[in-house]
Amino acid sequence: MDRSNAEVARWFEAVNELDGANFGEEVYPGYPGAVLAEGKLVAMAWGFPLQRKE
Repeated sequence: MDRSNAEVARWFEAVNELDGANFGEEVYPGYPGAVLAEGKLVAMAWGFPLQRKE
């Protein structure tokens, strides 16, 4: 993400709960990323649950 968290929150009229968070340009499974949820910009781990067959 090449924009600040505050700028992204303003675009979506959301509350920025990521004060001081600094994310990389790429997001990998299991690592935190910025997410817009319920009117708030928050950090969440990215990826899908892995289900293994036995």
